[in-house]
Amino acid sequence: MTNILTVVNFKGGAAKTTTTAYLAHAYAAAGKKVLIVDADPQQSLQRWAARGDWTIPIIGKPVPKLHLTLRGVIGTRYDIVLVDTPGMDDKAGIVMGALRAADSVLVPMNATLIDLERLAGDDERRGTWDAIEEAKDYKDGDLPHTILLNRTVPNTIAPNAIRAALRMQGHRVLESTIPQRQAIGLGYGKPVTELFGHDQVAAELEAGDIK
Repeated sequence: MTNILTVVNFKGGAAKTTTTAYLAHAYAAAGKKVLIVDADPQQSLQRWAARGDWTIPIIGKPVPKLHLTLRGVIGTRYDIVLVDTPGMDDKAGIVMGALRAADSVLVPMNATLIDLERLAGDDERRGTWDAIEEAKDYKDGDLPHTILLNRTVPNTIAPNAIRAALRMQGHRVLESTIPQRQAIGLGYGKPVTELFGHDQVAAELEAGDIK
């Protein structure tokens, strides 16, 4: 059965779009049949795919009721469907539709304390964890999520400290991380020719042995 993997983080600047792009290419390089769903109204992935002349199919679906239509659109043609989502709180309806459509969730985040705190939300803003818990109710409580640490710097304590804090909270966190690289940010609009560790992320997600 096709695995629908929704990439979500309510905080902007968490590298959701770049994560979706490179991870899709990592899965394709591993021989998977991949579809990208651009559920962000900004449609950055579709522009990137067009300019970069990608061979991976991509469709735009920035709609709140994605969970009611996506299975009918994708059928059984793909091994994995990656859904990119917006980060702004006023697009929460779109995020909820993408979460309800998901079989699993990937939460990319920067390895900082402020990003860790923002995931939980506060009295004024719903957090990413709140949205995932709400989507679980729609899916009878089954919606596994995994965290990917982005923009990490080698030989620093921050990634391990943030990973340990997340695991203490009961979250699954990948051992693989994505390094801080200018080439990743400058890759927008170009063909994806390097994976920058996203192949290791894909392999770890496929193995399923995540703490």
